Amino acid sequence: MKLILPLILIITGLMLWSEFVPAETGVNKNLDREEPAATSSPHNQYQVVDIIDGDTIRLNIDDTIESVRLVGLNTPETDSPYRKEECFGQEATEEARRILTNQTVTFTHDPSQAKRDQYDRLLGYIFLTSGENFAEKMIRNGFGYEYTFKTPYQYQADFQAAEQYAKSNQLGLWAAGVCD
Repeated sequence: MKLILPLILIITGLMLWSEFVPAETGVNKNLDREEPAATSSPHNQYQVVDIIDGDTIRLNIDDTIESVRLVGLNTPETDSPYRKEECFGQEATEEARRILTNQTVTFTHDPSQAKRDQYDRLLGYIFLTSGENFAEKMIRNGFGYEYTFKTPYQYQADFQAAEQYAKSNQLGLWAAGVCD
């Protein structure tokens, strides 16, 4: 009986603490929350409503605006509160806008990855109406590079090959003198 009260206090304290943990700590209580039903859009097709930068967009998923962080793609930063603007970041963002503005895309999760990241963004891939994987296209054209976060992902080998292609052909951020 003497141990029950301290145990209850500890559990209550942990529950209260988790409510106030900022996202930047990497602790995210929303990682396991239920995802959008995706029932009203055929084949997971959604309207792009905003381009944050080259690797993060916003989709209208069943009348909910969701931020989506693309798995396997990293583009130079443009407007991060954590980092200064990086070389070729504006170009990557503009290329994403050129390709995705007013487009309907197919969104899919990667079963090897979490559904959401520490900032509560959905994680996955978007495919253009042509069937192209947007992230792979960005990498192949030199607007970003392959990025593995913790564990391998479904298209890792394809993205690595796309990056090698861009480097070999000196495309985009890999062009001579661009980001020296």
